[in-house]
Amino acid sequence: GQVVYAGNGLKGYGNLILLKHGGRYLTAYGHLGELSVKKGDVIRAGQKIGTVGTSGQVKTPQLHFEIRKGTDALDPAKYI
Repeated sequence: GQVVYAGNGLKGYGNLILLKHGGRYLTAYGHLGELSVKKGDVIRAGQKIGTVGTSGQVKTPQLHFEIRKGTDALDPAKYI
């Protein structure tokens, strides 16, 4: 996918990376400790994009993960 957002400007997600994939798919990775990519980077499967962290309003290390097609949230278990 391609990085379309990498930063901490969206309230509630802390350090967030958004990846755009083919077919209108988007993946989101929030509460990251560190970001290893920047907007515009092309990411390959298995490539490190960041580290799990406690950014945003979380108290313990965690990862917020979403898969979307257009505006619809999808069950990640069906795609991983």
